[in-house]
Amino acid sequence: MKTFSISNLISAIIIAASILGGCYLLKDNHQAEDASKYGPLMSIAETADYLHLSEDEITTIITLEETVLESTGTYTGKMFPYFKINNEIYVSRDELAAWIKETATQRKQYQ
Repeated sequence: MKTFSISNLISAIIIAASILGGCYLLKDNHQAEDASKYGPLMSIAETADYLHLSEDEITTIITLEETVLESTGTYTGKMFPYFKINNEIYVSRDELAAWIKETATQRKQYQ
């Protein structure tokens, strides 16, 4: 009976280690894909693809935040991380991650 219990324990440990190792490899692979697909700066189209939103939704977020800032003179929280070059909008991928975290934490709504 001891042999059966030890073999089950060893099998369970091997299976658990395999699952954890596979998850770790898949996580690293997914992050590497994002890094290679999206550079440090993204266009509106790339940002929309990255966030699984439409370009209009991204533009709406930017417009709503700018409207609040212009009408009140202040904005609470982190604003959408973009800048313009020759009227083209670019978004920082690293700052976008921080914006997502803060926006989700504050449960902001854009309508």
